[in-house]
Amino acid sequence: MLRQRANLFQSLLPSTIKNQMILMVSILGGFQILISGVFFQDMLAEHLESSMGRKALSIAKTVAQIPQVRLALESGDPKQEIQKLAESIREDTGAAFVVIGNIEGIRLSH
Repeated sequence: MLRQRANLFQSLLPSTIKNQMILMVSILGGFQILISGVFFQDMLAEHLESSMGRKALSIAKTVAQIPQVRLALESGDPKQEIQKLAESIREDTGAAFVVIGNIEGIRLSH
């Protein structure tokens, strides 16, 4: 039984040194491509996350400078006006959502 398995395994391997080298180089090349792909994917994910963070920070700074937002925050009930403005900003920027809050951390739009 053991001998049959050994013979089966040997029959699957290439018999000439040339074919063995081709198999080994192919395995090594495939492994290198796999490792490179993992590293590339990690670098790409990190770049995209950083880019999205910069875009979100830029949008936040821009929204904070809009006079309508400041006026609405100074008024008594800013939620309705700010919600419309936040929705408009969300559509214009392509963001998934825009949240505007006051200095106490209370969300006025979402």
